[in-house]
Parts: sequence; structure tokens; C-alpha cells
Amino acid sequence: MALLLAMLPLLVAILMLAVLQRSGLQAGLATVLTALLLVLFVPVFHLSFVLAAQALGQGIAASLTVLYVLLPALWLYQVQRVTGSIETLARGISQLCPERDLQLLLLVIGVAPFVESVSGFGVGSVVIIPMLMALELETMQAAVLGLFGQIAVPWGALAVGTVLGAQITELNANSLSAHTALLSLPVPCLFALLTLLLGGTRGALRRLWPIALAAGLLLALGEWCFSLWVGVELAGVFASIPVMLLLIVVGRIGSGSKKAPVGQVHEQALTTPRFFLAVAPYLILTLLLLLSRFVMPLQHWLQTTGVLSVDAIALHFQLLYNPGFFIFVTVLATLLLTKASVAQAREAGVRTLRQFTPGAIAIASFLAASQVMSNSGMIAVLGGAAATLGIGYGWVAPWLGALGGWITGSNAGGMALFAQLQRATSLKAHLPVYWIVASQNGADSIATMAAPARVVLATTTAGLVGKEGHILRKVALPVLCAIALIMFMLIVIIR
Repeated sequence: MALLLAMLPLLVAILMLAVLQRSGLQAGLATVLTALLLVLFVPVFHLSFVLAAQALGQGIAASLTVLYVLLPALWLYQVQRVTGSIETLARGISQLCPERDLQLLLLVIGVAPFVESVSGFGVGSVVIIPMLMALELETMQAAVLGLFGQIAVPWGALAVGTVLGAQITELNANSLSAHTALLSLPVPCLFALLTLLLGGTRGALRRLWPIALAAGLLLALGEWCFSLWVGVELAGVFASIPVMLLLIVVGRIGSGSKKAPVGQVHEQALTTPRFFLAVAPYLILTLLLLLSRFVMPLQHWLQTTGVLSVDAIALHFQLLYNPGFFIFVTVLATLLLTKASVAQAREAGVRTLRQFTPGAIAIASFLAASQVMSNSGMIAVLGGAAATLGIGYGWVAPWLGALGGWITGSNAGGMALFAQLQRATSLKAHLPVYWIVASQNGADSIATMAAPARVVLATTTAGLVGKEGHILRKVALPVLCAIALIMFMLIVIIR
């Protein structure tokens, strides 16, 4: 009975999103309300009113990390939109890689992992969804493919989730990252093929499947190699660069192919000031993030200055070190560089707030619900049930990891919930710790594609608020297939 009750908030979220097709805001509020009712009135998970309120506060505090990135990321997109930079970027990509179907691969398998690696928290989706829409994909297709671009989440925001998991389990972060890359080897290939299948023109999959497989394989092997050679923090950044170069070279070689129908058909040189202005925000953001992470005196100052701390809700928020701060700086730089008018700046700000508000409430609600579940012991019940399987735990470990990623919408959150349990269970069952924790890391990350918080992020960016259920249904099957691939890889390796 306790197991069924522990599953109830998750079932409510699934019912609201996938069956009743309610908005993320409605589903989030229903989920957190269900969790609260359980902890207040069911003895096995009982929390006092004060402790329940504290759990809510902890969840909302955790959501600040995401919302602090989401707000300026949406603002940057709106500034880029009102100044025409998104269209400029799309046209520039059409010349870098003239064939439309290769452009899709470039954005989903190359650009999105790069942006996610330097920014994290779903910013890769926020950046490429508008570009996909500018390439005249349907809005729903753009949102789904934008979520597919989250294939590099273990290395997002300079691998914050992987590093956290390594600290919790007392493992070497670089080695854990390399194990995760190998265990997830088929996953980028799967999503590369699905990108062509769902967004490509007729016959795209039949023509370009070798290129798609090569791009996916190159990304996975790059993540493995750079994890060991350079370090986990920059593995995702460096791994995505060869993928982009490969697709650009292939696109240029086949430049006689049909070009993407973006706006009016005309040539726009990649060396024009307008194109450089369109690219500049992402270069500025990348440079700022790299400086903040690898210039040690600057890193220390950013980590210790402007820290918001509230012990009661376990809040320790680094206002200046969080990627959101650097996106804010990038937005201000973009407004100055593009010489945006007051009217354009006002329009971008108003549109940002309209997009941000419902999504912010939904994200905070889901994270608050997950914190209530964790503090009340619901998460422990769900994990404990899986841990009783002994040697057969290898079949379950990735799915438990996926559960953590799904309910938190965050690789770091999923690792915080279940990584210690994965380590303890693997030791008890005499299973290889690195591979079990790597399965947690990989499946956890893939499951964030379908997490309510990430789905809300995609619908908010694409202007599809209220269509979260539609997106979830389209993403769910590919995500389940990817997790199953990780599971089979794990079973083959540990047996």
C-alpha cells in the first residue's frame, strides 16, 4: 500500500499531462497538492505542517536555479527575435550547411549539445527551438526536436550533475563521465535518426542515415575521449565541436542540394556584420562561462560574492556564479551591440514575462512536489522497492535513475535523490559501482527530456503553453527506447 501511495503524485502528473492533456501549470499544481495531502493526512508519510511548508520552501528554492536561467534565456531569445537575429542565424546556418535535413542534424546533434554544455538547465532547447521554427518547421516539431537536443545533459552546465553524482558516490568524476558516455553510446545515434524521421523531408532518413549515425557516434565517442583527456567539465563542449564541423563539411560538399526555405531566397554572406551580431551573444556567453569556471581567482570570487543563503530551506544560491547571471549580462550586451530601440526592448521584456510566468509556476510546483516526496520518504519507498531485486537490480537501475530525472527535471536533482542508493545497492549486490551509477547518470539525463519541467520549458519557448500533454506523448516513446538501450548495454557489460 505504501508503494502505491508513494506513486500517487507521479500518477497524477502523468494523468494530467498525458491523458487529460492539461497545461503544465495545472499539472504541476495538481501534483504538489496531491503530495501535500498525502504528507498531511496519510500516517506512513506524515509530515507536520511546519515540515511540509519547509519541504515546499526547499523545492521552490531548488527551482531558483532553473528559473534564474529560464528568465534571461527567454529574454535573450526575445531580444534576438525583435532585432531579427534569429532569422539571420537561420539564414547563416542555411549557408554553412545548405541542405535542410543536415541543418536539422546540425542544430539537434551539434549546436544544442554545445549550448547545453556551456549553459545547462535546458538552455540548449531554448536556443535551438526558435532556430528550428525559423527553418519553417511546425511549432510542435520544433518543440519535440528541441527536447531531443538534450542528449548531452550529463555534461550540461559544465557537467554539474555528473560532478555532483561523483561527489555523492565518492567516485572519480572523469571516470564516471567516461563510463556514462560508453553506456549511452547508442543514444545520440537513436536521436539523430529520429531527428531525420520526424523533421526531415521525404526520404531524408534513407539518404542520410549513415551521416546521422556518424554524427551520433562521434558525439558519444567525443564525450568519452574528452572526459578522460581534458576532464568532465569541458567534455561536452569539446565533443560537440567535431560533430558541427562534420555536418558543415558534409553540407558544403553537397552544396548542390536543395536549400532551406527560410524567408526569401537570397544569399547573405557569413562575414556580414549582421551575422556576427547575431552570433555574438552565444560567443559572449560561452566566453564568460569558460572564464568563470577556469580562471580560479575569478571563480572563487564569483562563488563567494553575492551568495543568497537561507538555512531553513537549505538555500545557498550563488547569484553571480549561476549561468543565469551570465545570460543576463549577455542580454544587456546584446541590447547595446544591436542598438535595439526602446520600443524593441520593451516588446522583448513584455513577451518574456508573458512566456515566463506560467512556465515558472509549473516548474516550481513540480520541484516542490519532488521535494515533499523526498522529505516524506516517498522517494525512499520507491527506491527501496527496486533495491530488493539483488543481482537482477541491473535491469532496474536505469529505470530508477530515469524516475529521478523525470520527477525533478534535472540530472543533478536525480543524482541527488538516487545516486547514493545506486551505489549502496550495487555494493550489496556485488555489481560494478561505476557502471551502475553511470546507468543512473545516463538514464536520469535522458528522462529529463520528458520531465514535466523540461516539457514546460519547451512549450513556453515555442509558444505552445497548454500543449504539454501533446509534447509529452511525442517524446515519451523515444525516451523509453533510449532508456531501454542503456539498460541493455548495462546488462551486457555487467554479465
